[in-house]
Amino acid sequence: MSAFSEFFLMKPDDVKRYAVEVLHRFDPDEETDCTEIGDGNINYVFQVRSRRDGRSVIVKQADKLLRSSGRPLDIYRNKIEAQTLQLESRLAPDYIPEVYHYDETMAALSMEDISAYKNLRKELLAGRVYGHLAENISKPGATNIVIDEALNPDFTITSISMPTKGGATMINQTSLRWTIDQLGVTANEGASLEFWIKHVGNSSGNKLVNQSITYTDSENNQAIFPTPSVMVDCGIVVMPEPCPEPVDITVGRCQDSLVYDAGDVSLESLGRILQLDVNLKSVCPGKRTALGVVLTEIDQEGNEHQRGMKTMTIPAHNSPTCRDVLVKCIKFVLPEDMDVSGENPPAICNARNFKARFIAHYIDSDFRCCELEEPNSSSSAM
Repeated sequence: MSAFSEFFLMKPDDVKRYAVEVLHRFDPDEETDCTEIGDGNINYVFQVRSRRDGRSVIVKQADKLLRSSGRPLDIYRNKIEAQTLQLESRLAPDYIPEVYHYDETMAALSMEDISAYKNLRKELLAGRVYGHLAENISKPGATNIVIDEALNPDFTITSISMPTKGGATMINQTSLRWTIDQLGVTANEGASLEFWIKHVGNSSGNKLVNQSITYTDSENNQAIFPTPSVMVDCGIVVMPEPCPEPVDITVGRCQDSLVYDAGDVSLESLGRILQLDVNLKSVCPGKRTALGVVLTEIDQEGNEHQRGMKTMTIPAHNSPTCRDVLVKCIKFVLPEDMDVSGENPPAICNARNFKARFIAHYIDSDFRCCELEEPNSSSSAM
């Protein structure tokens, strides 16, 4: 088990071992010096320096108690500081010490040693004036900004408004470029761009608008952009026929004519429509009839496969006597991709076998259920 697998408040000798065993900043046999350089009242700050070549590292440890008052304080504060420094380093890498490591167990933050720089607070308290201080500690805004934005392929750009700074152009249906000459050079500034998009995809759900955003400027600033998303509800969309693959054909220069063999083209979405007529025998006048038709297809083994069911109401006729009623044009759609004839490939030239079953009965009748007679009741008064 490592000596640093459980939290304890380190002393200088512990920090020297820590820099070797955990941080691997020095060789095990390398001679180092460790000095506590912190002057605050909360954390413990150590500098470990190699006697061989002067390499150094800063180790800042948070204790569970404040070193000044002994009051409890959450050691998670050191992790927040480490994460903040890492974020600031991405945004302004030339101005922030590099974070080497954060140890959650030991609540120790290890970072670049910048002790060669003077402490500005102490320098100002000593009355020293630096004529170019503002210029040295600040970074001008950004110049020659170029922002390239590519949309998720599910969206296309329909229009772009004029940005508050600079200009924007649409490169193609799914990408745009926004350019700004300068921003925040003389004062704090912001800029915004609005554009409208249209969903052209085939699926619903929460869709990210952007596929990528790249930012560049002359000062090598880093920019962080939001990741907008749109909830899309397409309903139920069925696309039974894919877009056909194109055939590339080139007609040469000064060529008046060209004969080109485009290959084979298969017929798509083939099928048949079966239309049935049925004669209902001896239907009495004044009675509507319910008619049902069940259609199945027979495969080579004699098995039946469902192909459709229809039910319909046949109006009553007014003839004086019962008579036949011819019901015409009962249609069933039979796509060829459901062919079970066994012939290969499925084609409209194949024979297909079906069975149709008919069910018919009267809807109207004179029958009524017997109504229950209410029992006789009597009352008497006293």
